[in-house]
Amino acid sequence: MTINSSSVVSEGIDMTVSCDKKMDESPRVKDKVFFEEQKEFLDKCLNEKLTIGDSWFLIDKDWYRHLEKYIEAGVGGDDPENENPGPIDNSPLCQLGSSKLKEHLMEGGHYKLINEEGWNELVNSFGIINGQEPLKRSVIDDGLYNKETKVEIYPPHLKLCLFNSLENIIDKDISKSTTLENVVKLMKELLELPEDEEVRLWSRFMQNTYELLVLTETKSLQDQGINSGQTLVLEQKK
Repeated sequence: MTINSSSVVSEGIDMTVSCDKKMDESPRVKDKVFFEEQKEFLDKCLNEKLTIGDSWFLIDKDWYRHLEKYIEAGVGGDDPENENPGPIDNSPLCQLGSSKLKEHLMEGGHYKLINEEGWNELVNSFGIINGQEPLKRSVIDDGLYNKETKVEIYPPHLKLCLFNSLENIIDKDISKSTTLENVVKLMKELLELPEDEEVRLWSRFMQNTYELLVLTETKSLQDQGINSGQTLVLEQKK
């Protein structure tokens, strides 16, 4: 089944489901059939098979519950605008004054996950609270031996710095699937080093304990056993 997501309205959802034939692109009456199609579209976006590298987005469970009431009202023939959820508000999921997630959040209990197509349609239809950033997460192959394809809700929170400036630390969430080579590229960008500068990457365990990390095209933070809270240090070759 093909999903045609090009149709958007300013208030409420207008996410058109297409089943092997082009749907009428003219403005539609928001009748029972219309809202049934919106429900079908969202169900697809919530339950799509996970593919490594794809992006999924967190939505606060309470906001999504209001969205469900909005659609169900339309399906039932009632006035859906009485249940309009308004702009997406994910503030209950985040630490106060930050876009950083609260700890120990659970899917289903605190948030729903929706694929990128569904997220884009919801933002186009309802908007998002001013100042909020999308809670975007990547699908990864999790685990060293018994692999599990999953959405990485809490990527490792790492401390990044230069060997000659250990006190100047940059905090950054980096997916455990990121290769060490790409970590170095990111660190060069954040630490304002030339792309072509020769460096070595170290993992710092204690004040004077370091492990040299061997860079390869495939070895990831997960493969190396790098966990949240660890410090990565770039040494500039002279």
